[in-house]
Amino acid sequence: MLKGKIAVQGRIYGYDGGKNYYVLVSSIDSASSAFKGDMKTIIKKIVSEKGNKISVDILDDKATMDIYYRSHYASNQLGRVISVSERNQIGIHLIASYNGEFEMGTYLNGLDFFPGANEDDSKVGGYVESLEFDASE
Repeated sequence: MLKGKIAVQGRIYGYDGGKNYYVLVSSIDSASSAFKGDMKTIIKKIVSEKGNKISVDILDDKATMDIYYRSHYASNQLGRVISVSERNQIGIHLIASYNGEFEMGTYLNGLDFFPGANEDDSKVGGYVESLEFDASE
């Protein structure tokens, strides 16, 4: 099973005090969808420790995590729009994105696999999926 380590704790996510966590894992085995169970296990562990008023983004490449974090959630510290190449890297390295119980959230307890990719992506498109997932259960 893959193990994840929280690499970055983001700033407060809105008025309800929820936090963002960015988790770095080793490369996944994309030969099957078994990694999805590992992602759920990692998210459940974090929720059991931090509570469910969080979001969790899981990536398998540190450089891509840095670009993703700095361009999306750190007040655009990049100071520029991400490039097409960087967007493509996010597409294949942002494995899972979980949103728990933010009071301001439109959808509670949502889990997206490869949210930055399209279903027609030759590397990860077959694993693109959005589902309801309550990690606190």
